[in-house]
Amino acid sequence: MLLVKDVKLTFGDRTLLDNVSFALRYGEKAALIGRNGSGKSTLLKIIAGLGEPDSGIIDRPAELAYLKQEISIDPNLTVMEAAYSAFDKVREINAEIDSIGHSLQTLTDEEEILHVSQRMHELYMELDHHGAETIEGDIEKVLKGLGFDETTFNKTIGQLSGGWQMRVELAKLLLSRPDFILLDEPTNHLDMPSIIWLEKYLKASSTGILLVSHDKRFLDQLTDRTIEISLGKIYDLPLPYSKFMEERQKLREIQLASFQNQQKDMERKQVLIDRFRAKASKASMAKSLEKQLEKIDVIELEEEDRSTMKVRFPVLDRAPRLMVKISDLSKNYGPKEVLNHVDFELERAEKIAFVGQNGQGKTTLATMIAGTSTPSAGLLDIKENVLIGYYAQNQTELFDPKKTVLQTIEEKAAPEVRTRVRAILGSFLFSGEDADKKVSVLSGGERARLALACMILSQTNLLIMDEPTHHLDIQAKQRLKDALMEYPGALIIISHDRDFLTGLTSRTIEFGGGQIKEYLGDIDEMLVKKGIENLDALTIARAQAVEDKSKVKLEAKEKELKAPPVKKEELLSPQEKKNMQRRFSQIEKDIASCESVIKENEVKLADPDFYKSNDFFNYVSKYESKKKELEKLMVEWEKLAELMSNA
Repeated sequence: MLLVKDVKLTFGDRTLLDNVSFALRYGEKAALIGRNGSGKSTLLKIIAGLGEPDSGIIDRPAELAYLKQEISIDPNLTVMEAAYSAFDKVREINAEIDSIGHSLQTLTDEEEILHVSQRMHELYMELDHHGAETIEGDIEKVLKGLGFDETTFNKTIGQLSGGWQMRVELAKLLLSRPDFILLDEPTNHLDMPSIIWLEKYLKASSTGILLVSHDKRFLDQLTDRTIEISLGKIYDLPLPYSKFMEERQKLREIQLASFQNQQKDMERKQVLIDRFRAKASKASMAKSLEKQLEKIDVIELEEEDRSTMKVRFPVLDRAPRLMVKISDLSKNYGPKEVLNHVDFELERAEKIAFVGQNGQGKTTLATMIAGTSTPSAGLLDIKENVLIGYYAQNQTELFDPKKTVLQTIEEKAAPEVRTRVRAILGSFLFSGEDADKKVSVLSGGERARLALACMILSQTNLLIMDEPTHHLDIQAKQRLKDALMEYPGALIIISHDRDFLTGLTSRTIEFGGGQIKEYLGDIDEMLVKKGIENLDALTIARAQAVEDKSKVKLEAKEKELKAPPVKKEELLSPQEKKNMQRRFSQIEKDIASCESVIKENEVKLADPDFYKSNDFFNYVSKYESKKKELEKLMVEWEKLAELMSNA
């Protein structure tokens, strides 16, 4: 088991982790979420033993692996040699088995022979745990799953890009089969097929996982527990990310309602106290009310980080109907042909996704359309009045680290908008002194926000964006997606984030083998047509939506049938009036009972510590059930009240 108990960490006057506690069992797969800068990666480093908290206890399992963002593999090793190094433990075990085998030939003492034989049995069990019998097959399976082909197995690590080196790190970690894995943004350097493979591989694994990721779909598919860090506190529920967020929103609403109800109750009591205090005959009652007021355990509203990035891309001039025309285009890098006789057209206001494995030409075609590289052969025609804004894959690395945030954006701003640059920075969460920070001290998320802020300054009618969501947290990605969906110009987007692409584009272009293949619709529709991902969850969700819609209609019809008909006065008999009065009285009692239960549950659910209670979901269920019951009673009460007023 992995145990984190009462961990506290402060930076200056800021409390990053405030007595954080949770435990993770073997085989459990949990997401660790929170805004950029909330402390997720810091907590992972503390758990991995690469940092120390101010106070608290970390109880680590014997075999704990950590995928960090820094590369630490010997650059002279080949990909295959680096993968084999994951089995150094197997070599050590085999060496000990050989040593014991030799010693058994000379031992004569029965107790000693029994002891050594027992040790031999333990070692063979360890070999089985590490998959010693299937090493070569496992290595090939993992490397190919992460996108390597046999031609790269003998390349040295130093020949690979940083992204591919990170894949080797991930392969080593998976092959070592630890008891627990700490993963910090494992999908950042993976293409979509590799992400889907990794998702399925980890899901089938018995390894415990604590995962930091900004890929919402990856979190939903892999994890069944979510731990959120928010303003130093944690909120921990046995739910995947999307359901967790729904539950958190419900509970915020419950907490706010409880707080407001309590405040009204306290105000009413105070009014009565002030009124009775002036009268001698009511002084004792005022005193009693004061004591009640003092005993109230005041509900405190949970602090919430409401900071959000505001994005809106301006558009200049109307674009021509046909914006880009590509015919018979090829691109070579030396002897390597990346694109081979490709045809492509982009029309006004179209939104298109470029997808496929890394190295298949997505970025190459994007750079040629953006004008930063040229084709080897063929026609590339960018029509007149097409104004392009380009977000490169390495956009955040192009800034001068010595300049401040303000200086960086001022360089991009035309004279007429320089008076607005501070306001633009503020909308991207760079307010006050943040504008004077040097670029060199910015986090990856802050650099990504700065790059997007710079793009706002260039008026365009075609945006080309290559992996713009790297380093953005889930909330910031959603703001960017919303802005791109509202953008009236054309869009070419390269991304491996399935959730980000879902619903964003109307065409999807897949790259592979030097060719491109077009699919109408977004990424989900393409994956359904290709059959490379199990989309049962999506099908179930859509079926559930239809079922829910039908259910709402049915309930409305039943309510209509059950509601007592409004009769004219002359049609109501004395007995009917009597029955109606009896029912009206009963409904009022039922309403009072429901309101009492709801109030009790609101007080309970308003306590943030109650998240950890075993009764948590029972109380939420009871609360929701009573609210629905109250709604139905109120509808019937109103109908009867109207009928009785006319009788």
